[in-house]
Amino acid sequence: MKIQLILLVITCIIAEVFSSCALILDEHEEECAKTNKLSQDKVMELYNIRYSSADAPIINSYVECVWEKWGFLNGNVINYDAIRKNNKISLVNLAGICDDSPYGPANAFIESVNQCEREAPSHVRAETIRSCIAQRFRERSSPSQPVAK
Repeated sequence: MKIQLILLVITCIIAEVFSSCALILDEHEEECAKTNKLSQDKVMELYNIRYSSADAPIINSYVECVWEKWGFLNGNVINYDAIRKNNKISLVNLAGICDDSPYGPANAFIESVNQCEREAPSHVRAETIRSCIAQRFRERSSPSQPVAK
């Protein structure tokens, strides 16, 4: 029994080490972060917490800058097809999503983008959609939460 417990603890430690999530900014993100006076750590923090109204214009500007450079935003129009077809930008960079969860359907990202597109008001900001995609993805990846279709 003791050996099984020790093996379980070791397995958990190894899983935690290999499932850590880090945001590493690409050249577009670095440029936009510099323009908005954001560090890599601050971007990840803003992606994953409820930020203050004082931080809202900064994260809005940052996401719009990056999404324009990635081709996800043209003026004020979000290109949902480009987001869905993306295979170069990690979920961490795109939405602050650490995709190391063993749960959820394989197409959780696409379904999340589709749901956010369907529910978006006509004049929506890129940060609102980024946040929506992250939230819907997390809901779909959680083993205990039902997801609206």
